[in-house]
Amino acid sequence: MDIEEKQITFQSEEGQQFKIDYQAMFQFSKFIQDQPDLNLNEPIKCAISTPILELIIQFVNDRKTNYQPKTIPKPILSGNISLYINEIDYLFLKNIKSEKDLYQLLKAGEYFYMDTLLELIYAFTASQFIDKTNIELREKYGIQEPMTETIEKELKDKYSDILQGTPFEE
Repeated sequence: MDIEEKQITFQSEEGQQFKIDYQAMFQFSKFIQDQPDLNLNEPIKCAISTPILELIIQFVNDRKTNYQPKTIPKPILSGNISLYINEIDYLFLKNIKSEKDLYQLLKAGEYFYMDTLLELIYAFTASQFIDKTNIELREKYGIQEPMTETIEKELKDKYSDILQGTPFEE
């Protein structure tokens, strides 16, 4: 079998199988290196739901040849994410149906060590907060209490590992 014809199969937690061309495997290289017992001739079983794995496979297949991601500035300065990403990335983001799916996709990107996907999700998430007032954010996320010093300290304590290396670290 020619390398161009070889495919690798991923299986969702529900048992649905998805194939990707061997050329697209580079996006999973860190994941594969971290799995020394992985047999690429058998389906790779994933603890990921079918809809999310389907998005991952779409992401990989859409980018297997001639894909040049734009460098996303940090921090982004506009809530219009399309200013910072390619059309293919923008179309991919439009396929994400809910915040729950976005979170599951983020977890899947971490599971597979997919830096390109993670950077896209981080930028998209940040763009959701830019240009929004406190009132708009409170309404969107159902925040009813004002931020107090006590609540702020509790949140910083709870999420201290996330804040490491940021200006918010104490």
